This record gives sequence, structure tokens and C-alpha cells, in this order.
Amino acid sequence: MVEFGEQLRKAREGKGMTQQTLADMLFVSRTAVSRWECGERFPDLLTTKKIAEILGVSLDNLLSGKDISMEVERNPVVENKTAHNIMIALYAFVIFSCLIVIAFNIINYFLIYAIPFGFSLPNGAKAELIGYVNVVFANFVTKQIIPIIKTVMQIAVFAFGFYQAIKDTLSPKMTGRIIVMYLALTSLMSFMQMLITFAMNSSWSMGYAIATFCIFLIPPISGAVLAYFLFIRRSNVKIVPTMIIFISVLEVILNLGYTIFWIKYAIGEADSYYSGARFLYNGDYGVRVSYTINNVLVLFTDVAIYGLIVFQTVALWIKRKKVEAVTNSESEIKEAVTE
Repeated sequence: MVEFGEQLRKAREGKGMTQQTLADMLFVSRTAVSRWECGERFPDLLTTKKIAEILGVSLDNLLSGKDISMEVERNPVVENKTAHNIMIALYAFVIFSCLIVIAFNIINYFLIYAIPFGFSLPNGAKAELIGYVNVVFANFVTKQIIPIIKTVMQIAVFAFGFYQAIKDTLSPKMTGRIIVMYLALTSLMSFMQMLITFAMNSSWSMGYAIATFCIFLIPPISGAVLAYFLFIRRSNVKIVPTMIIFISVLEVILNLGYTIFWIKYAIGEADSYYSGARFLYNGDYGVRVSYTINNVLVLFTDVAIYGLIVFQTVALWIKRKKVEAVTNSESEIKEAVTE
């Protein structure tokens, strides 16, 4: 079977057109036409129809159903210029938010662990503060170290996606790898966080621990599996993208609830500990403000990430459904001609 690029070249030369002439008529660059003819890239379906009209050939002669399918799988998931720019902006926002989250984690460390020891305190107050910090230090790994490691990994994953988006090479398979990697890392970090918390917190019952694991681990693991089948294995089952969208919305809702809970807890804990006859230091207000901002930033980052996942999922599903419709029409035409 002759590939699309070869068919395009023959049809163009048959019309006596240069690559530049065809490019000007399609409002694209000559390089784009050259890539199509070399088989490096495929035009989108609308552009392919315009090419067929300009060259005076049928869409059926220019490409086959297999060629159209290859177009979807080789080309970027998002090809519309405006939508593509929005996608790039989302990647940039995620990376920027992650950097801010790391900065606030570092600020929180100094406010909670470092600054208090720099004050000149009465022995009783210092002993109470040291006792408090010893208790808080049990949460240091789960609320400082692991979140920072997770955020650094997020930056690496989405920086790669941002680079591929800028190059306009973010194909379905590449997009799937990024989503699967992010959700897998999220699951791993959440598992470590909850495992350490469970080991250090004797008040957790086994039932509560299992429920927590299910709520915070099943959605991202399920999302990673579904993304693998949709983006990489090219699943055509409608329930797959539907479940990815559902899980993304669920994750945002869970993170919203988690953020609100910890904001209230952090403010309430600070108010209850540093009040009345207890020790009050000037950094307390900074602790509460920075902790609140940090959680809100994490929430905004999660909204952007899952919004990006939904955006790419819907874009890919629509493209594949259009290809399926064209392929079915092509099959119907061939069957009619045969009869």
C-alpha cells in the first residue's frame, strides 16, 4: 500500500505544483509540506480534505483508513493553535506552581523548626517548645521531605512535557507516558507518606488505615492504568476516557477536602498551642500564613494538572472518533462500489 506522503507527492507533481505553492494555498510552511511527504508528520483531517480539493483527487485516493489512524497517533494530541498555546500555558503554570510550593516548604521548615530555637526564652518556655518540636518532628518526613521529593519529581515530569509541547511533538503515546509517570509517582509518594504516618501514629486503627489507603491510592493508580490503555494502547472503549475524567474530578475534590482540613487544623493547632499562658513568638503568624498559602498552591497545581489531563483526554478522544467516522464512511463507499 502506497503511503500518504508518496500519494501526496505524486498528486502535487501531477498538478505541477511546488511544495511552496501548496504550502501557500494551505497557509502552512513549506517545511510542513515536506514533512508530510517524507512521512514524518501527517496533516489534520480538515487540512487533508483541503489538500484533496486543491489537488483534484478524492480523499479515498489520497489516503487510507490506516493512514488517517497513523495521523492521529503520530501528530500532537492538541493541534489547534489556540488550544495548543493553552496547553503550553498549563504546563508552564504547573512547573511554576511546583517551584513556589518547594519555596514555601523551605520557608515552613525555617518557621517551624529553625527560627524558634533562635529566640532567647525562659527555661520552661524553651523546654515546652523543644517538646513541641520533638512531636512535630515526627511529621517532618511526611509533611516536608516527601512533599518536596514529590514536587521535584513533578517538575521533572512536566518540564519534559513542556519541552515536548514547545517542540510540537507531544504525541498520544508521549502524552500517555507523562500522565502515567505522574500518577504512578503520586501513588508511590502517597503510599510512603501514609505508611510512615501509620507506623508513627498508634491511634490509627487498621480499618481507618485501609480506608485512607483506598481513598488516596486507588484513584491515581486506576488513572495511571486507564491512561496507559487510552494513550498508549489506543483503547477505543468509551468507558476509558469517561473514567479518566471522573477520576480527575474526584482527585480535585479529594485534594480540596484535604486542603481545607489541614488549613483548619494548622490554624486551629497554632491558635490552641500559642495562646494564653503558653509561649507566643512573632513567627507564629508567618507559620499559619505560609502553611495556608502552601496548601492553596498545591490545590491550584492539582487543578491545573488534572485539568490538563482532562483536556488532553477529550482532545484525543474527539480526534479518534472523527477518524473512526471517516474510516467507516470510506468502508461504506467501497462496499457500495463493490455491490
